Amino acid sequence: MNKYFWLAVIILSSCSTPSINNLNVNTDIVGKIEFPDLNLDNAISKNNLNTKAIYTDISANATVSIFHPKENKAYPERNFYSNQVISTTQSDSVGSFTIHNDNFNPAINRVYILEVMKRLNSNNLTLRTFIKWNGASWESMTTPDLKINTKTTALTIISNTNNIDELQTIGKINVSTGTSVVSNIGISPDIITSDTVLSVSNLVTQSLAENKDPFSSIINDGFYHIDRTFEIGKLKQTGSCVNCSFKGENMPKSLKDVNLYGADLSGQYLVEINFFNTNLQGANLSDSILSNRDLRVIANKNLSNTNMSNAVLDGINLSGSAGNGNLFNLAFANLKNSDLTYASLMFTSLLYSDLSGADLRWADLSNAFLGATNLTGADLRDTNFNNAYLGTTDFTGADLRGADFNGAFVDHANFTGADLTDAIWKDGKLCEENSIGTCNK
Repeated sequence: MNKYFWLAVIILSSCSTPSINNLNVNTDIVGKIEFPDLNLDNAISKNNLNTKAIYTDISANATVSIFHPKENKAYPERNFYSNQVISTTQSDSVGSFTIHNDNFNPAINRVYILEVMKRLNSNNLTLRTFIKWNGASWESMTTPDLKINTKTTALTIISNTNNIDELQTIGKINVSTGTSVVSNIGISPDIITSDTVLSVSNLVTQSLAENKDPFSSIINDGFYHIDRTFEIGKLKQTGSCVNCSFKGENMPKSLKDVNLYGADLSGQYLVEINFFNTNLQGANLSDSILSNRDLRVIANKNLSNTNMSNAVLDGINLSGSAGNGNLFNLAFANLKNSDLTYASLMFTSLLYSDLSGADLRWADLSNAFLGATNLTGADLRDTNFNNAYLGTTDFTGADLRGADFNGAFVDHANFTGADLTDAIWKDGKLCEENSIGTCNK
């Protein structure tokens, strides 16, 4: 053969797409789906009654596929295969999977998408990661093992919205200790921090908890959040959005006459919202700010089964009035660790409510009904309990210095370890200093 033939062979070989060095190398992909159990103590509302995606739903018998990434201007040679599925398998009952690539020769140092998809309640829920073939084995976002979880999904979303080269994400999540430890990605000033990945990972968890696909629901318009366009539209059109989540959304200034039963308003600044005749029963108001609000205007004065844990409620007015059926209803509410300083809670029913660790200094609970209420560890200094019903209420470890129990019903209440120094007892007499667990007069 002449020299021009061999020259042509050399040129063609150098221009071809790189593939595996040895066709006998095993290119099977072995990994596991890791997804947190979305129990009621996670990021989702305890009172949101929608069906939730749980660990076994998303990981067991899910479709796992490897495919080429979407079009990339930096790598135009890839675009012919853009989003083309290469191989597919199904995970087992614990989320483990193996994809056999018998007829696929992956290109060396090329990144591919590995996706988990599960259809639940008419919605396609997906998790993703990036993987790279190094010529001898697969590398992925996670190291040393291949995992697909909320953090890999978050990093995939960030990569898509920030135009990060997929290669930069490989090996950035260490799973050697059993937890996913994320490293910073990029070079200053264009660094994607581990905190950003963790924040978006929480949004992935939240979106799946709401049976939403993370890739269609998480958006970045200056900051990452879940798109609530549908919920806000429904609220404006119908005046009702039962069990809807508005977490992270800027709410309309007026929610007058709106039905938000079971809605998630957690973490919201709600000081300026008009709640006239609003139904907030069973809503999640945890970590929200409602300082100095008069909520006597809400529908039926009913906040039963509402979650207001860790909320800022200083100066709030949740008072009812005398007479049968006129109590403000906070029965079974979660007010754990909330700030209720100077709150007006007169004629309020707190039956079976949890106020453990709450700050109720100078609050007015006169004529309130606190049967079987949990006030363990609460700060109740100078709190007014005049004529309140406190039967079987738990005051264990509470600070009750200077509290006023004049006329209150305290039979069967638990005062173990509670400090009643200078408190006014039910008979109007002053408790002596060091009255711990009982009022010494």
